[in-house]
Amino acid sequence: TLSIIEERELLDTLISKLDMLDPDGRRICELLLQEKSEREIAAILGISRQSTINYKKKKAFEALREILRDYI
Repeated sequence: TLSIIEERELLDTLISKLDMLDPDGRRICELLLQEKSEREIAAILGISRQSTINYKKKKAFEALREILRDYI
């Protein structure tokens, strides 16, 4: 398990790395952290298809995995 210091470092890194995502990807991640559903996110972003949100979420997660590969 991670220590509190390691968890804080990982969280700080994640927050700074979110800026590396495209604006939609970042906003989707922020909304997911607020426990919004894909349907709610689609409405907030003005996107009519939930599948579009699913695709953008998948791409954002792939980008974050690559950006954070040294941390996870």
